[in-house]
Amino acid sequence: MLSGDTPGAFANYVASLQRDSTFSPAWVNLGILYRREGLPEYAEAAYFAALDNEPENLVAMSNLTSLYAEVGDMDLAEEYRQKVIKHRMQNPYYRYLLAKDAFENGDYEKAIKHLKYAIKKSEEESRFYSLLGLSYLMSGDREEAQLWMAKAESAASSQQERQVYSQKLRLLMQNATQD
Repeated sequence: MLSGDTPGAFANYVASLQRDSTFSPAWVNLGILYRREGLPEYAEAAYFAALDNEPENLVAMSNLTSLYAEVGDMDLAEEYRQKVIKHRMQNPYYRYLLAKDAFENGDYEKAIKHLKYAIKKSEEESRFYSLLGLSYLMSGDREEAQLWMAKAESAASSQQERQVYSQKLRLLMQNATQD
């Protein structure tokens, strides 16, 4: 499809769906192909087939949002846009990205909120704990910063990662005793 071979791409998607009609990525890609070819009704049907097989398929929902906006159905575009937002907000890794953005913009309270949600959903990610520790540090709460950095150290998956968090924790504790 990317090289412009529409008939070849179409044949590959059809062959894929003949082998496994529940393979949502093939339906989504077929929808994209139809949309590129100016067949919005076919694209819509393909996206819905993807959602029938995988109701939480974010790519299919995002493509429906764009498709409806393109054809001028702003109500349906907004409906699917809201579904995409809701789905993303339930993803701990998306929330981590929002937290990183908030942290970089100096909104530590917002970063903390996103990270606490992310940690509830995915307790094994040491980087979530680390950024939460840094967010607390930047918001002025060294005690919480130490607590969360210690959790980052214990959740680390490698010795090298544990050493990095251990060093950060030592620095936090040194700074706390100097005040």
